Amino acid sequence: MKLYTLDHSPYSTRVRAQVRHKNLPIEFVCPRELRNEALKTTFPLGQLPVLQLDDGELLAESTVILNYLEEMFPQYPLRGKTALDKARANMFVRWSDTHLAPVMTPIIREAALSGTRSIDGAVDSVRKELHKLDRLIISQPDCRGRDMHIGDMCATVSLSFLQAVFELCSSKSLFDEFPVIEDWWKHSLQRNPALLQSVDEMLVGIAGWLPIPGRLDTYPAQGLLSRLTLTEKVV
Repeated sequence: MKLYTLDHSPYSTRVRAQVRHKNLPIEFVCPRELRNEALKTTFPLGQLPVLQLDDGELLAESTVILNYLEEMFPQYPLRGKTALDKARANMFVRWSDTHLAPVMTPIIREAALSGTRSIDGAVDSVRKELHKLDRLIISQPDCRGRDMHIGDMCATVSLSFLQAVFELCSSKSLFDEFPVIEDWWKHSLQRNPALLQSVDEMLVGIAGWLPIPGRLDTYPAQGLLSRLTLTEKVV
């Protein structure tokens, strides 16, 4: 199987983290030559990630791929054992895709065009979604007393992406007002080497994809990488 992916994409990153977590023999392919119409005509829904099965069939959308791989490869499960466990995990996925994504998408689009100005105007909308996540984390069993689930993985990747864009564009931190979120985020990364590696890879990809004048030289050597010390060995 092959996973068509982009290093800087949070949706591709969540699937790469799952593949690594399960130690699956799936090749990562970054189709840099595919853009615009070529991408649309090659892949079903015209965007990445896309999983190519052994028989050539293509599966699109990160959540579709995540669910397929969980069904096909139950080792090192990420959905939980009970119906309640699965529902709890899905709430985090839904926060990432239904609540944060509509806020994050225009920020990313505008940041690529105008840099800092778009970020400064988006702080309040982002803060509103972080308050939702803060309440969600508090309402769930302590992350230190349960296994990591797919919702942790998806939300951690989305937060890391958004924080990286904020740092790169305007040196702002999203976590200063949310110690519960920062603790959960750090714990998620530190306890899962596959997730850690994939987020590290994404951060480096973001720096090349969104080079903001005056910031590229200090990112990601500073910011998230140094704050979390992602390059240290995880035990």
